[in-house]
Amino acid sequence: MDEHSEIIQVNCNPIDKALKGGFRKASINHIYGESSTGKTNLLASLAANSLSNSQEVVLISKEDTTFNRVADIITNKYKEKSEELLARLYTKKVTSFEQQEKTID
Repeated sequence: MDEHSEIIQVNCNPIDKALKGGFRKASINHIYGESSTGKTNLLASLAANSLSNSQEVVLISKEDTTFNRVADIITNKYKEKSEELLARLYTKKVTSFEQQEKTID
């Protein structure tokens, strides 16, 4: 299996099943939806799983609260290791879809 087909599980059976095992490593995924539907928790779970497997994670968001919440969840879940994990979490705040596109390119 090449690196682009490796799977990163969310560890939520219905989501992992819907995604045929999880998210694909080295892929770009756009997660969006109504307020309070679990987007940040999904993102935090995915980031935590990736970081705990020595991966690097890049989060691009329009909201600082997303970054803060993800960091809080990782810190609470991986207490002693959280500093090491968060050192591999890169964040970029964008204010428009155009800026998001430039950031990804």
